[in-house]
Order: sequence, then C-alpha cells, then structure tokens
Amino acid sequence: MVGSLLSLLEAFRERLEQKAFLSALTHGWERRVQVMALDSGTSYFLTFCQGRVDVTQGAADMAADLLVSGAERDLRCLFAGDRLAYLYAREAVALRGTVRDQLKWDALLRLTAKSV
Repeated sequence: MVGSLLSLLEAFRERLEQKAFLSALTHGWERRVQVMALDSGTSYFLTFCQGRVDVTQGAADMAADLLVSGAERDLRCLFAGDRLAYLYAREAVALRGTVRDQLKWDALLRLTAKSV
C-alpha cells in the first residue's frame, strides 16, 4: 500500500464527505475514533462531530470511544479504499468499543470502499 497512514485517513474522510447518504449514519454520532499503529507507535484520531470528521494526530493515551489497532501495514490496507484490501485488513486489526460503535464503524468503512 502506497501512502502514509495520515494521508489514507484524510482520503477516507474525503470519501465520507463525498457520499451524502452516509450523513444519515454519522448524524448524531459524536465519537472519537483512535487509530493506533502498534508497530510504529503512532496514533491518529478521527473525531465525528455535528456531521463533520476531523483527522488529527495525538498521544496514544488520549481518550477515545472506539480503538482501532493493528500493524501499520494492516491499517493502511483498511483505509486504502479498496474493498479486497478492506476485507483482508478487517480480520487483521482489533476493535475495542461498544458493539454499536463497532458496527457503525464497519459500515462506514465498507460503504466507502471501492469495488474492484
């Protein structure tokens, strides 16, 4: 996978914004999702608030509603926007949070992935 994890997270945010029907899923979902690359120690946050998504880098010990963790290579596959890469990466990364948040997160990833 080419591209840094931060650039792939920004591309994911853009795909979310381009698909207007996804606003129904994110409306009222005020959550902070932490994406943590375990092998490099980097941590990014996607903050869903008032229909917007912001991507920031932060400390690994900041509070989050949902934690997505795994090897950086697997996280890059997860956010690459390719459906096959997403299906592979979904099995390789770990999610920690409420079941409702995990299901919503999975739906957002799945619906923003492109078919090949």
